[in-house]
Amino acid sequence: MNNIDRTLLPQILKEIAELIDLADTMGLVEKFGGVRLYIPITLNNEHQLAKLVSDKNAEKLATACGGETLEIPRAETALREIRNEEIRGQYPALSQR
Repeated sequence: MNNIDRTLLPQILKEIAELIDLADTMGLVEKFGGVRLYIPITLNNEHQLAKLVSDKNAEKLATACGGETLEIPRAETALREIRNEEIRGQYPALSQR
């Protein structure tokens, strides 16, 4: 997933991916895409964000965006490309005539 073309991402996701890694960014998209996500100033281990991304990246988000509500885009183009790449990766293993 880390080899996805970042130009396919909406700007806010590019910024988040620069702050945390791309895999955790796409995890946010898969869980919260299309909705608003409040980033608390301080996180505890029970917060949904702390459970979804690594502790280090959750702390980075809280430091940079704490107290803000982020609109997490669906990133349909990027997700479609990830799906297509997975299919292309499986292609040699698929039955061929």
